[in-house]
Amino acid sequence: MNIIVFGGSPKGEKSVTMQYVKWLQKNHPSHRFEVVQVAQPITRIEKDDGVMAEIREKVLAADGILWAFPLYVAMVHAGLKRFIELITECGMSDAFSGRHTAILATSIHFFDNTAIEYLRGVCEDMGMVVDEVFSAEMQDLVRPGGTEQLGLFFRKWMKAIEKGMVTGRRTAPIHNTQRAYIPGNSVPATPRPITVGIVTQSGGSKNLDNMVSRISKEFAKVELFDLSSMQIAGGCTGCLRCGYENICLYEGKDDVIATYRRLQKCDAVLFCGFIVDRYFSARWKTFIDRMFFSTHTPVFPGMPMGFVVSGPLRQLPNFRDILEDVYGAMEVRLAGTVTDEDENIDGSLTVLADSLHFYASKAYTPPNQFLAIGGRKVFRDEIFGGLGGVFSADYKYYRKHGWYDFPHKQIGMRLASALMRTAMKIPPVRKSMQDNMKDNMLMSYKKVLR
Repeated sequence: MNIIVFGGSPKGEKSVTMQYVKWLQKNHPSHRFEVVQVAQPITRIEKDDGVMAEIREKVLAADGILWAFPLYVAMVHAGLKRFIELITECGMSDAFSGRHTAILATSIHFFDNTAIEYLRGVCEDMGMVVDEVFSAEMQDLVRPGGTEQLGLFFRKWMKAIEKGMVTGRRTAPIHNTQRAYIPGNSVPATPRPITVGIVTQSGGSKNLDNMVSRISKEFAKVELFDLSSMQIAGGCTGCLRCGYENICLYEGKDDVIATYRRLQKCDAVLFCGFIVDRYFSARWKTFIDRMFFSTHTPVFPGMPMGFVVSGPLRQLPNFRDILEDVYGAMEVRLAGTVTDEDENIDGSLTVLADSLHFYASKAYTPPNQFLAIGGRKVFRDEIFGGLGGVFSADYKYYRKHGWYDFPHKQIGMRLASALMRTAMKIPPVRKSMQDNMKDNMLMSYKKVLR
């Protein structure tokens, strides 16, 4: 088989993901692998039309396409995102149509599902057949059984290609039902007395520009940051120099880190973007990836935050999960999301402005739900364990803010549970407890209700 591998890491050949690919190459010599790094050299690829033309020919000659990438903020890296955009811009989608493909991702399983679902949707939109997905924990390859599982994944994929198996798509196709939004004339007589930092990308969507203009009038002061004119020296390189004390190699070299620090001084934050394929634009993704200057320490802890989106967000529940649950795991207080799909956009923007003002002026913190809570615990465990040495700044923050709330510290609760398990072994006691279980479960609430 002739396999083309698209490398989606900014580290290129030195990425963890590529070690999985190299193992496949060494252990399956009967197949021809051609690795094309697309995230690391994305600037060069953008500037040279000939590169995309060469890639097109390689795709047409391939029996299978393997997307190999690490996770960056619950998604693919901005470089890979931009490459996917270039496929459409260069009119190359037809070359991918009908091709068999597989996805190989490496991560610590923090929202790996959202990155994979994004790429699956993009592939299916191009008409590709997504045969297999292998989402590896970073260290799986060096653990017992890790190479065996990787080998089985590859052999299963080869079998699917050989037999010409065709699976139905799992993601729904996107239908563009966008309507032009013209803001109304109603604005508050007294703007809400808070400072809101708004990050947007102008010029890509008239609806988005109008929504940003409309909601800006709701506040007494707005700090506006436009990605279209912002100086961005480059994307996250994955060098991890920031791990020790959150100092990035780009410090002082462009506007990104300074923008985040100005946003941190605002009362609330709005991220506003338009959808390109199944996410914000690659430029937006670059800005989000560069949030890693703070590594896994929350950038906006406790801050009210909202999203304004132009595009079919209702058709992309995966993208909504990224916006709401990933940032929830980062300790923001999510005030809401508005899209230009809403029937009453003016009213929705006003409600969002009210929510931001309420959160900014009150101590209300709505409880997170499963994905955000589970995501934070994944990071807690990883930083407490093997990653704590590299990410010293994270370790200190998590310890200071009580993230290491493992069950083994709840001595009283564990002792009570042990005593109850012992008591439940005595039949009369067990029967009494079971007969009164509903009342017993409510005992701790009676004092509060009184």
